[in-house]
Amino acid sequence: MAMKDAGVNIYRWQGGEQRPATIISEPDRNVRYARLAGDFAASVKAGEESVAQVSGVREQAILTQAIRSELKRQGVLGHPEVTMTALSPVWLDSRSRYLRDMYRPGMVMEQWNPETRSHDRYVIDRVPRLEGAWAPEHSVTEFSHSQEAKLAEAQQKAMLKGEAFPDVPMTLYEAIVRDYTGRTPEAREQTLIVTHLNEDRRVLNSMIHDAREKAGELGKEQVMVPVLNTANIPRHAESPVYSQSLGQWNKLPPTVSHIRPDFPEPYESPSDGLRGKNEYF
Repeated sequence: MAMKDAGVNIYRWQGGEQRPATIISEPDRNVRYARLAGDFAASVKAGEESVAQVSGVREQAILTQAIRSELKRQGVLGHPEVTMTALSPVWLDSRSRYLRDMYRPGMVMEQWNPETRSHDRYVIDRVPRLEGAWAPEHSVTEFSHSQEAKLAEAQQKAMLKGEAFPDVPMTLYEAIVRDYTGRTPEAREQTLIVTHLNEDRRVLNSMIHDAREKAGELGKEQVMVPVLNTANIPRHAESPVYSQSLGQWNKLPPTVSHIRPDFPEPYESPSDGLRGKNEYF
């Protein structure tokens, strides 16, 4: 009525329900929020759908606590208490979104799903690890050759001074192995290590095996399994005039069978390598 008495025009929304509005003019914030909480609790008890809104994260927390206390006092909230998760939006610009330091455990990420026309929610979480295991500082870590050299130099200086050096990985291989072996068995089952070269794969497999054996995770009996590695032969190495590649083939043992497409059956290389009549490959 105060707005009507002041000459403020009132418009009715066509087809909508007329909602009453109440203006509370109270300079004391605590008293103002207490009245808002009381009105909110009364509307909830009456079965009305109510929304309390205020600007500012801090003000939202204060008003939420006031409403929760009032609902408890009036017996609207029962026991046990229900824990609510409050999500705060994180705004990252085109530069900061690519910085790994901007992402923290517990941060909620949303991605638009056009099929369901909704946002799929993901929570950044830490990898479950064994007690006392080493863990990288970030989920995405860069370990370059220059870092390995700096760590080796720092360790050497510490040894000369008689100082203790931190227990950290010294090489990329060691960092990957300690990261993997420090995870729980359930986390290891969800971990896939991808290498660019077969040599890296063999080194990591050997180091992980040794680390698990040292930790007592392997059985007493071990079985040796032969591993066959494929060899890629360049096309120009098939020519008999390519002496460099032939020099590599000369290193093969004399009892190795070689196959060429125009030969009906495999044939054995001569005892002196590939220097015989059948040196065409």
